[in-house]
Amino acid sequence: MITNRKKDTRKFYKDVRNLSNLPIATTLVCKDKDGNILSEGKKQILEKWQQYLKELLKPETERINIIKTHEGPINNLELEELTYEEINEIIKNMKPNKAAGPDKILSEFIKNGGLTLKRKIHQLTEKIWKQEKNTV
Repeated sequence: MITNRKKDTRKFYKDVRNLSNLPIATTLVCKDKDGNILSEGKKQILEKWQQYLKELLKPETERINIIKTHEGPINNLELEELTYEEINEIIKNMKPNKAAGPDKILSEFIKNGGLTLKRKIHQLTEKIWKQEKNTV
């Protein structure tokens, strides 16, 4: 099958390509919710994927019902305002190299904004806290 490459290089590389593209044996393995391996057949694995995708693509209203709601009135919750130290710690723990949110502000800008920006963010959170709504 392989020819002498000095005589016919095109044929040689074609044969090498054909040899390297041999099919590779693969096994179909998938796990169920309990962690048990499903390797009995392609049909069982396809059914598992179908079940998983149905669960994943449930309408939004069905998924919302899964979330536990707060019992009792929210107005009676007594929460303290965020301190400057807490704001500083939150900014310090922001992960770098993440996509900007809806405000289009990268975390690197906030982290490197300096003391003045941290104070302004703290003042803004205090103002929002006191007015109990977003003023931005």
